[in-house]
Amino acid sequence: MLTIGISKKPKNSSENLDPLLHSNKQIQLSKTNLPRSPVILQPPTNLGRRRTSFHNHWKKKETWPPLKYNEQQSRIEALNTGLSQSVTVESLIHEEYDVIESPKYFKEAKYHGHYDEKFFRSTLTDTIKAATLLEILQGFSEFSTTNNILFWISHGTLLGWYWNQKILPWDEDIDLQVPYQHLKMLVSFNQTYFNSSITKKSYWIDVNPFGKYRFHQKQNVIDARFIDVETGLYIDITALSKSSNSTTLSCKSPHQYAYEDIFPVQETVMEKEIKVWRPNNVLQVLKNEYGEVSMVRNRYFTYEFVNNVWRKISAPLWNSQRKLNKFQKFDI
Repeated sequence: MLTIGISKKPKNSSENLDPLLHSNKQIQLSKTNLPRSPVILQPPTNLGRRRTSFHNHWKKKETWPPLKYNEQQSRIEALNTGLSQSVTVESLIHEEYDVIESPKYFKEAKYHGHYDEKFFRSTLTDTIKAATLLEILQGFSEFSTTNNILFWISHGTLLGWYWNQKILPWDEDIDLQVPYQHLKMLVSFNQTYFNSSITKKSYWIDVNPFGKYRFHQKQNVIDARFIDVETGLYIDITALSKSSNSTTLSCKSPHQYAYEDIFPVQETVMEKEIKVWRPNNVLQVLKNEYGEVSMVRNRYFTYEFVNNVWRKISAPLWNSQRKLNKFQKFDI
């Protein structure tokens, strides 16, 4: 056994190992000299008014009005364009492969997350980034319609749609899901460019070769990407599938879904004009992933939802009316 930085004293050494812990006077402990009651530590009294107020504030339990599912579901259904599409449960069953350790396939630009390494040039301002993400979504919507590939918005993109049919201003990418058999359809377009007639831009289609392994892979939860070659911004695409003996659908993160919460997917729009699809039961999907509070709370870090728009505020105020809030279980 290798010991570093420690030198042991001989057992018969008269020196104390630590003068702070040992004394020449031996102390005999007995029941008579043990404390009769536990010592109660009192908090310091000199914290100051500001710090005391801060601690007292966080002791307050925040309450939010209950989510009215009927009203919310009616509002969501009003956004549908009328079409719906589904796939069979049997078609979602994936093949079984031996478990292997796979290296990370998709690489992001170093020190600049959410830009693909191959096409990254420089970081974009928030305004240009938001506009570019919408163009990428428009391009993928055109691509999927042309090639009969079914997709639906998910994760943070779905939450943004729930609030105002827009991308959340703090979101760095777009999240889409596809049925497993449609992921296999994407393989025929792997490592090719798609030239959009709408956005007049080119996009690189990249499918993860480890996508066929459907167990949880921390380094390879993303199955495919649709990448803007000018900026390196992208859409993350994950497939939903199930094993032959499973009753739920899942991706590789792994998020679990009931079949009826996803299908039939409903056609809707983002930003009033981009055709997309959304899960059948949006409220249940968001509740399972982010918690019900994510659909009620109108404050996230330094953003506040006012007049149907997420607006950046100058500085959060630490009081019960306007305090810095965070969605429970929120992770996009």
